[in-house]
Amino acid sequence: PVISIDATHLYGKYKGKLLIAMATDGNNEVYPLAFAVVESESTETWGWFLACLLTYVTDQTNLCIISDRHRGIQSCFDDTTRGYLLPPLTHHRYCLRHLVSNVNTNFNSVALKNLVWKAATANQV
Repeated sequence: PVISIDATHLYGKYKGKLLIAMATDGNNEVYPLAFAVVESESTETWGWFLACLLTYVTDQTNLCIISDRHRGIQSCFDDTTRGYLLPPLTHHRYCLRHLVSNVNTNFNSVALKNLVWKAATANQV
């Protein structure tokens, strides 16, 4: 089982962030699992969201959670006191689209970005 998590800004009258967890169904369509509106992305808000997700939405073991490289998310997975976020219960991986976008931003090279994408999607050693 694979769950992707991400956040986006809320604009307009009400400010904040929308946190979302989603999966892909059998027809390869996005299936929303959970969402929350919070004041900001932080270790505390992501920790709360992930705890709720793993308590109320799924109790799977060997769950793969894919995210961008936000410091709040990473610090939750680095925190060894959060046993529910440690292997073999969960495995944290980075979103490839975000990773290659960061490569392009940092090195300003579409060619390098494309090489990283090809290397990451290769199915042979």
